[in-house]
Amino acid sequence: MDGNVPRGELFKIVRESHTPVARTIARHRSGPHFSGAYPPQLQGPRLFMTHIEMACHVLASVPSLHVSEIRNAIEARFGVAITLWSLTSCMNKRSIRGDRLRRLGNNRFALLNDPTK
Repeated sequence: MDGNVPRGELFKIVRESHTPVARTIARHRSGPHFSGAYPPQLQGPRLFMTHIEMACHVLASVPSLHVSEIRNAIEARFGVAITLWSLTSCMNKRSIRGDRLRRLGNNRFALLNDPTK
């Protein structure tokens, strides 16, 4: 530590720099997320769904879809914007593992236990 800065002055600087962070944390903790007042579309037994869960809900009503069509349906049905790359990546990983999805072609997916196929 530099001998030119008194210890009390150093503590004052550290305390002042942490005050905005503490205020931000307190504001977020007192916001609607922590008070239980969720928006209507998020109320219910499950508050959040994964990309795969949303994709499976979309694929449950159709035999197969291209990943861009799945993404558009997710945005329309759930109001969630998902990047095409992210959705394609997680769906490819699941289809390789044989977990819920199978790949029918170039970025075209269907449910693994689909009775029509």
